[in-house]
Amino acid sequence: MRIGRRSGYWSVLVLGATLTGCNATSTAPAGATLTIRGALRQGAATRLAAVMPPMAADSVTYGDPAEAWIAFRQIDVSTGADCTTPVTVQRLAGDADSAVVFDLASNPTIVTGAIPAGTYRCILVHQSDVLRFRPKTTFGSCDSTQVYTQDLYRAESFADSTYWFKGPTGARIAPSGTDAAPVDNRVLTLLTTDSAAAVSAGWSPAQVTTLGAPLVVSEAGAVSTFVWGGQGSVMSNPASMTRPCDLGPTHPTFQ
Repeated sequence: MRIGRRSGYWSVLVLGATLTGCNATSTAPAGATLTIRGALRQGAATRLAAVMPPMAADSVTYGDPAEAWIAFRQIDVSTGADCTTPVTVQRLAGDADSAVVFDLASNPTIVTGAIPAGTYRCILVHQSDVLRFRPKTTFGSCDSTQVYTQDLYRAESFADSTYWFKGPTGARIAPSGTDAAPVDNRVLTLLTTDSAAAVSAGWSPAQVTTLGAPLVVSEAGAVSTFVWGGQGSVMSNPASMTRPCDLGPTHPTFQ
């Protein structure tokens, strides 16, 4: 899910559900105990500026986030890159109307659960589409003292039927809200090692993000770090009428 660009965005690791285009989500049987922690970057993270296509290069500059908050409800995993037959790792909130907010820049423990040993090529994230972030430094049109709010699946950017999101039930949901008046849509985001396979299975390109490496669970008590690749993801674009300070796409992986 690429924020404000209508194609896959930086999403992160959310409700057990029956999904259109894949089998029903099931609770994982007892197996290896897995803990997934979050991290801003890995040892040699690629800065966003190095991978984004040129766009007004003389005015667009990049920086790191000091804080990035997003609400999660549940995390599911699938061994198939097309995200079929998922199993639930853990429901983070006690009920469908609740969620847990994480600051992804603070290296939080996101989830702990028991799942069978295996290689999981898709992570299904049930989350809010409203996020908040604060730049680490002041640069360009970004102010490090200000918290910015973004409504990812907002009506103004998803006005046609080409780009859409599925919700927790697997059905398409209507976009709503704006950055100034955000509305919490319960979106489903997929992180997969093969984006084309997920799209071929019926998922929208808007909700699919490429996962740099699969989640490998091989032993009890395993700890895996989810690197959401947020280094250099804050973008100052003074020419933008809607988001002069934006949080751009990231490059998630496991290590």
